[in-house]
Amino acid sequence: MMSVQVIVEGSMNSSNSYFSSSWRRSFTGGFILDMGVHFIAGLRMLVGCEVVSVSAMTSHVDLILPPPDNLSSVFHLENGCSGVFVMVVSSRSPKILWRVVGTNGTLQIERGFQGQHGYL
Repeated sequence: MMSVQVIVEGSMNSSNSYFSSSWRRSFTGGFILDMGVHFIAGLRMLVGCEVVSVSAMTSHVDLILPPPDNLSSVFHLENGCSGVFVMVVSSRSPKILWRVVGTNGTLQIERGFQGQHGYL
């Protein structure tokens, strides 16, 4: 592995069944923390090692959602590989991209490819 990218564009809005859940709206971290923990667990499973350091910036753009609602980060894995994790909670259409670049090629998994449901 040389590089890892995880890009998540969630569509949290009033039509989403999780939107009105009071406990998700009342703690620090909001939907970024609630949703992000699952994607970080998936990252750890996909790469087979632990995250040893992270640097991130957050912002609050969609004022209907609890802050933060945007996260951009870089991380370093225990195997020496580095990567990026980007999460936007209030995208117009949900998309997820997992990309691992290695010395023998690249593995890329996409959900929500070109506005369609399913995986590529």
